[in-house]
Order: sequence, then structure tokens, then C-alpha cells
Amino acid sequence: MASKFTKVDNKNVLSLLGEFTIYGVSEFKQKIDSTPDLVKSDLYIDLSKVTRIDTSGIQALISIKKFYTNKGLNIHLMNHSEAMIAMIELYGLMAFFGDQLKLKKEDLDKFPFKYGRKKGYY
Repeated sequence: MASKFTKVDNKNVLSLLGEFTIYGVSEFKQKIDSTPDLVKSDLYIDLSKVTRIDTSGIQALISIKKFYTNKGLNIHLMNHSEAMIAMIELYGLMAFFGDQLKLKKEDLDKFPFKYGRKKGYY
């Protein structure tokens, strides 16, 4: 898994690219640890290029969210790929992450979101 850090409109954006699996989690954590700007303000994680994610990837995102929350900062997941949406739905994490998901109308039946669905988040 590759990742790319950029500043967009004064926001820290970390783009994840490819498979976010057990094999890429340590690289993800190293990227966070080696980029001091990432832990000084809110972090936006662009998931549009994530082609596959497993439980380790989800655990890493949960862990980093808790880390940022303890520092009084926020993590914002954005541009969710279909693979990421499927995992959020599988584990019922929509309310936990609290980010708005943008789905095409034809994809609404594909992802029923039985857990954590509240107005404005689907």
C-alpha cells in the first residue's frame, strides 16, 4: 500500500493507494509517525484509491481515530471507495467514524447499512 501526504486548502490530507491490508498497516503507521504535521491538526484520509481493505486496515483506522480523539483532534474519512464502504457496512462502523458517505442511487441496495444509520449520513 502506498500513501501520499498533501496539503489541500490548509488541510492535511493523507491519500491511501491500493490495498490497505495487514501488509500495509505498518507503512501507514510509519507515515503517520514520520510526518509531524499529521498530528498537529485534523487529518483528512482520502480513501478513493483503496482497492481492498481487511480487518487490519479497519483496526488501524479505528486506532488512529482514537489517537487523534485523545489529542482533541479529528479524523475525517473522505471519498470512500466501494471496498471501504463494504467494510464500514460489514462492521457497522458508520456512526463510529461519523463521516458522510456519498453513494450513487443504484448502490443504495448494495449497502443496506443496518447499523448506525442516521439522517444525513447516507
